[in-house]
Amino acid sequence: MYIKNEILTSLVKPNTVVGIFGARRTGKTFLMQEIEKELGGKVLMVQVENLDVSEILSSQRLIQLKRFTEGVDYLFIDEAQKIPEIGINLKLMIDNISNSNGLKLNPESLKNSLMPTIIRNSK
Repeated sequence: MYIKNEILTSLVKPNTVVGIFGARRTGKTFLMQEIEKELGGKVLMVQVENLDVSEILSSQRLIQLKRFTEGVDYLFIDEAQKIPEIGINLKLMIDNISNSNGLKLNPESLKNSLMPTIIRNSK
């Protein structure tokens, strides 16, 4: 699977955000599950339909985000586009939790996209 291999290659680098874009019911969540099987390290896969998850990931409260991702190597967020200000929150997590300044992400591009997201924390 070419796309899966490309994503796995991207996730080798720490402090990486990968968005998987596509129309409804085209296998984005299935692809995330397949990628999860091949990763070493602790993976947290969350569904934003869970209101607790959605509240934490939209909070912009750094202490809450740190607690949520503590000990996690990869954070998989299914339906990330449903989280208010997800681009800003991902940048906050990468800049502060992973101690990186390398994320280049346009928050506006995430507003209307169907997108599971994978975050690779630093090691």
